[in-house]
This record gives sequence, C-alpha cells and structure tokens, in this order.
Amino acid sequence: MHGYGHATLDGTYKPRVCVGIKLVHKPAPEVTHHITTEYTADLSSAATLLGVAKFVKPEWLQEVLRIGDELQEHFLLPSDLLPKYRPAFSSSLASSQKEAKIWQPSEEREHFFQTCRFICLHEKVTTKDTDLRDAVHRGGGTLENFDVHSGVGKFRKALARSIAKDGKMTVVVGDGEAMRAAVGEEVWSEFVEVSQRCVGGGSLCVRVGYD
Repeated sequence: MHGYGHATLDGTYKPRVCVGIKLVHKPAPEVTHHITTEYTADLSSAATLLGVAKFVKPEWLQEVLRIGDELQEHFLLPSDLLPKYRPAFSSSLASSQKEAKIWQPSEEREHFFQTCRFICLHEKVTTKDTDLRDAVHRGGGTLENFDVHSGVGKFRKALARSIAKDGKMTVVVGDGEAMRAAVGEEVWSEFVEVSQRCVGGGSLCVRVGYD
C-alpha cells in the first residue's frame, strides 16, 4: 500500500506491525491512496484522478495504523468510501465539482493523454511546470517545455519535429497573459500565429492558461 498527500501524521498512533505502508510526495503508478484534507482542483489532484488512487483523509491512515495487528491476520483495510474518511470539498471548487462521484477512480480516465504530445510554453521552468509534466505523464502523454525567450524560429522547428512524429497529436499549452508579459504583445502574437498554422495534419494547437 502506498499513499501521498499534503497532511502529516501527528504521531497519535504507532504502527505495531509492518503493513506495507510507504508515503511519497509525488504521484506515481503504485500509489493507492492520496491523503488530503480537501478535494482541490489542482495538478496534484489531476494526477491522482488520471490513475486509480483514492482520496482519503489522514484519519483513514490513522485507522490503518491503529488496527495494524488485525491486518496481520486479515488484510481488510478500512472502507475508504465511508463519509468520515472522505475529504471535504474546497471552497474554491465550482458547484459542479462538489460531487463525490467525480473524485472516485475511473477507468475512463486512465491513459487519457496517451494520444497527446504537449509543448508547454513558459519563461522558465517552475514547480507548476514540473507538476504539469507529472500529471501529463500519469495520463500517458508526453510533454516538452519550451522557453519563449528562445524565439519564434526555434518554436516553429519544435512544432515541426513534434508533428513529424507519428501516433500523437501536438497540443500547445501556455498562459497567454504571462507569455504576453514575458515577450511583449508583438512577439506573442507571432507565437499564436505559428501555433494556429499548425492546426491540421493530425495536430491540435490550443492556447490556455493553467494552474
């Protein structure tokens, strides 16, 4: 059993037997439970939703540790479907996102990005870009970071290389407002024009912001 999350245990319970628990701080294929106090629309949650892990509150893990001896004889974990172990909905969520079924594992979301090759425009690589890469990889896609200060010429070549590869459509992702501030309106317009010209030949170019 593996898990990752934003909360830390307070030390109230001590494991009495080894039940195979490993805590990590990044999404990974072997993760089974995402420990968090709230359902939140962020890239970490997106990576979980693209896999088979379940969201649970820290109290669920505390209960696993409390019944450690029982697990040694009968490996039956506490039900992660019980309301008391479900995270709360973040106040920042839209009303349409405040439904429990949305946050349950779904086979339909597995390999969601396997037909996509993303080119992510940025000024410099940040934690957000790393989190985005993790989410894309969890969905079976690939991602290439492109520094907008490298110029439109190099961007055009990067697009050409991506489109020339078989099996995936190219998706351009970027925060338009941030990129406009980084390189100016004129240069950013050139990036947009080059991206739009790529539509066709099996490729898809879009311009969106991301959190």
